[in-house]
Amino acid sequence: AEYALGQAIQFNPGYVSAWVNRATVRATRRNFKGAASDYRAALERDPDHVVAWCSLGSSLHELGLPAEAIQAYTRAHELRPSWTLPLTLRAKVHRAKGRVEPALADYVAAARLGPREAATQGELGLYLAELERHAEAIRAFDRMIALEPLAPAYFFRGNSYASLGRKQEALADYERALAVDPNHYQAHLNRGYTLSDLGRAREARAAFDRTITLQPGLPEAWCNRSLTRLEEGDAEGAALDALEAIRLRPGYGNAYKNLAMARQKLGDLDGARAAYDAGLEANPRSESLLVLRGDLRAK
Repeated sequence: AEYALGQAIQFNPGYVSAWVNRATVRATRRNFKGAASDYRAALERDPDHVVAWCSLGSSLHELGLPAEAIQAYTRAHELRPSWTLPLTLRAKVHRAKGRVEPALADYVAAARLGPREAATQGELGLYLAELERHAEAIRAFDRMIALEPLAPAYFFRGNSYASLGRKQEALADYERALAVDPNHYQAHLNRGYTLSDLGRAREARAAFDRTITLQPGLPEAWCNRSLTRLEEGDAEGAALDALEAIRLRPGYGNAYKNLAMARQKLGDLDGARAAYDAGLEANPRSESLLVLRGDLRAK
């Protein structure tokens, strides 16, 4: 495709669509320098080509040129004020630079421009959640769900409920997400966390079982299942799960803690001490590991 478009450009250098299309092919292949050059060539021929301005911004952002990317997105927004995409993309540039207020202003403006765009409402919700403004994030996710009641929307809202300590509402949203997409492994995982927090260890373990089936390389699932196994009195199984979590993520402090507690319940005090020591070697500032190791040494 790139070669054919190059031939078209050579035959007719004023063919703006060929420049834009070749730029898009180059961007897809992560040749952002070439893409930016082609978008600029298109804009020399058609300075009001709004898609070229917006796409140029994306290539410039990838090239580590945030100021120029913002200028390109701003021009795209000026040319088509009703289009939400330049605003959300400009917000991402501000966000990457840690500029909270302009990023939030762009997300809010985009959400107001696109009240019927579920993804735009979700972008705002996710940024508000990142800022720990969860009550506002929930309202954005409410709008997202009203437009598209899909698993990610319920999952995101569940996370905000969980962050506010509203565990039952979080659990309900994770279950709604799973009703839509039974293979949403993150919803299974977070449902397990929530069930564990609610003292429902057996159900939590089943949730972690399902997470592991779907995503066996996820250390958090193994680590948390080891904890539920400890709570159920299955110390041997807890130790095996903790070891798998450590294999998947060497230095995983909570997994070492679970391993030590499991070995202690099995009567292997030397093994428990070794687990605490290994955990502290990887996490020397872990207060919980220090306290638990100290308690064990006092015995």
